[in-house]
Amino acid sequence: MLTEMTSPKARSRSNSIAKLVVDESKLHIPDDHRLMTGWMTKQGGKWKSWKKRWFVLTPRELRYYEKEDEKTMKGTVPIDEITYAERNFTEKTNCVAIGTVGRVYLVAAESAVDFEELLNALQAVIFVPPVPRDPIECFQLWREAFEQGHRPTMSRLLDPARAMPRHSFDALYDIGVPCLDEMLFPPISCATADNVSTIVISERRYSTTGTVVVARASDGTQHIVSESWQAAIQAHLAINAAEVEQARAGMAGAAADEGDDDDEESS
Repeated sequence: MLTEMTSPKARSRSNSIAKLVVDESKLHIPDDHRLMTGWMTKQGGKWKSWKKRWFVLTPRELRYYEKEDEKTMKGTVPIDEITYAERNFTEKTNCVAIGTVGRVYLVAAESAVDFEELLNALQAVIFVPPVPRDPIECFQLWREAFEQGHRPTMSRLLDPARAMPRHSFDALYDIGVPCLDEMLFPPISCATADNVSTIVISERRYSTTGTVVVARASDGTQHIVSESWQAAIQAHLAINAAEVEQARAGMAGAAADEGDDDDEESS
C-alpha cells in the first residue's frame, strides 16, 4: 500500500521551459518533502529480475530501499532526468514505466489503486512539455531546452538514433554555435516531404543560414534529426580549435545503463 503525502499542485503543461522554471520556484516545496512512500516491485537494470523495494518520492528524486527502515538505499532516479511516466502492463500488471535519459525503469504497484496513485504522483512532479505538431515549434522548444540544460525535454525531442548532445551550451556559444535568440523566425523556408521537414533559418550573429531537419515518427511525435550551419560558423570553429577541444572535453559521458545495486545478484 502506498502512502500519499501532501502533493504539489500539478504543473501546467506549458510549451515554455522558461515558464517551467518560474512555476517550480512558486511551489515552495522542500527537496526532501515526501510526496509518496510505499512497497513496490522493481525490475533490475541488467539481470531483469523483479525485487520488492521500499520507494520514497520527493520533488527531487525517486529513491528505493531494501527495507522500510531506509537504512540501505539501493538506488535513486533524479526527477530532472525523467522524460515520462506511463502505464506499461507488458511485463507486469499495475506496472509504471519511468523513462529517463539513459534507462527505462519498470516499477509495479501492489494494486490498481496504488498504481493510479503512483502514476499520478510521478506525473505531478515530472515535467516534459508536449511535443508540438508543428516542426518549427518543435525545433524552438528543443533549442530552448538545450540552452537551458533541460535534459528530459531534449531527450524526448531528439531522434533516438542520434547520440545525446552533452555539451555545455555556454561552451558551444563561445565557440560559435548560435543560440535561439540569434536565429531569425519565421524561418526562410520550411519544406515537408515523407514526414521529414527541412527548415532553413537565418542567423544574425554571422549573417549566415542553417538547416534543421525534423522528422515525424509513426506515433505523430516530432524529433530533431540534425542541425547544421554554413561555412562562417565552421570557419570560426576551425580558428578556435583549442576552445572546441576544451568544449568537447567538458562533454558529459554518455548515459549508459550501468544498472544499480539490485543488479549485484541474479535472483
